[in-house]
Amino acid sequence: MGHRERLWQKLERARFGDAFVHPYEKLEFLLTWVLPRVDTKPIAKMLLQQFGSLSALFFAPKQKLMAVPGIGPRTARFLHVLGEIYLDMEEEKLKKGPLLADPRAVRNFLTAEIAWQEAEFFLVLFLDAKNHLIAQERLFRGTIDRSAVFPREVVKEALLRNARCVIVAHNHPSGDPTPSQEDLNLTRRLAQTLTLMDITFHDHVIVGREGMTNLRETHPELWLG
Repeated sequence: MGHRERLWQKLERARFGDAFVHPYEKLEFLLTWVLPRVDTKPIAKMLLQQFGSLSALFFAPKQKLMAVPGIGPRTARFLHVLGEIYLDMEEEKLKKGPLLADPRAVRNFLTAEIAWQEAEFFLVLFLDAKNHLIAQERLFRGTIDRSAVFPREVVKEALLRNARCVIVAHNHPSGDPTPSQEDLNLTRRLAQTLTLMDITFHDHVIVGREGMTNLRETHPELWLG
């Protein structure tokens, strides 16, 4: 029995709690599908050592992936597809019930969607009156006139989708989710603008690789006008 067959059997046993599989072993097995004639164990270990986790790896920029010895364009695309599949699965979880009833699913989705991005992205979750997800949309990338442009765009997109509630999130590429004064000013403006349009503004979440900050919890006064 070869090494890959033993690894496959170990993965099968792990499904039933009969074996422990290291993250690098899971990645090692996945890489065999795109690198069939290569010893993928050292590559898997090197990838996890450099990127720190599977989620960071799946959403890493293509050029950074290809800087790792043994990773070419085809393998980088393969890893990105795995990330897209993971995102689809997390979004499916969000659609199963009211979003506010499953904060862990929201957290997992936001982390996968924007935590690992090197540019700043603004993401909006549009909800119906019962807090079921209607749609999620990245409205902006990079620097914008947040105080003026962003609230208007959120309202416009919410009305187009007949959304009654929204959750706004954006990432800090530095990895630190500590809010800036600009973040706080934007949140206050969003709360004022959405309230005028009778749209419930549930939260503004700042996402970083080091964690998240829910401004509704840390700065509730921003919702008071």
